Order: sequence, then structure tokens, then C-alpha cells
Amino acid sequence: MKSFKEQQGIEEAPLVMKDGDLLDSIWEKVKPELERMMKRGDLEQVNNIARIGKYKITKDKQAKNKSFRYDLKK
Repeated sequence: MKSFKEQQGIEEAPLVMKDGDLLDSIWEKVKPELERMMKRGDLEQVNNIARIGKYKITKDKQAKNKSFRYDLKK
């Protein structure tokens, strides 16, 4: 007899946890990807996320591996 996961063709089971813990688990995967993008100078997705906190990120006129964050005005 096949298990539920095998019957549904699911490789990963659904996860239920507190909201904060769930966000932490997502952030563990997202942060390294954003860091890799910043090293390449690809700031579009980083700025999309920074916009939630009303910030903008730039690498213009900054030393290597440094970034500048400033507040967005309304």
C-alpha cells in the first residue's frame, strides 16, 4: 500500500507552525539568495523587498562589497 505522499505525488509535506517561525524558515532560504544577487549588483529584487520597510539600496559610489541604504520619502 502506498503512503499518502506517494499517492499524491508530493515530494514535500505541508508545514504548519507559528507565523513568526514560518517567516524565519522562509528567510533562511531567501537571505543567501539576496546576498548573491547583491554581490552581482542585481538590486531589483532586493529593492522590492526593501521597499516594504520604506528603504532603497544602491551600490553607486560605494567600496567593493558595500551598499548604501537610504529612506524613501512619501
